[in-house]
Amino acid sequence: MKKIILLLFCLSLFSCGNKKVTVSDFAWLEGKWKGVEDGMISFEEWKPLQGNLLEGEGGSISGSDTIFYEFIKIEQRGEDL
Repeated sequence: MKKIILLLFCLSLFSCGNKKVTVSDFAWLEGKWKGVEDGMISFEEWKPLQGNLLEGEGGSISGSDTIFYEFIKIEQRGEDL
């Protein structure tokens, strides 16, 4: 799941030509995402866009063990993300 999101992020940055990418271009991430691969559950949850900030959290679980957990932010600072 993370690889897909990273790929889409990179594609959006490099395929836009002269278009400025803003945090609102990532509003499609809002909501809950879940995937299962080789018995490991990966998940993300993105909160609705709040001004110039999109916040999320995600992780991976195998059995009853948390393998990975993170808090994620995509923030617009001037023209930069």
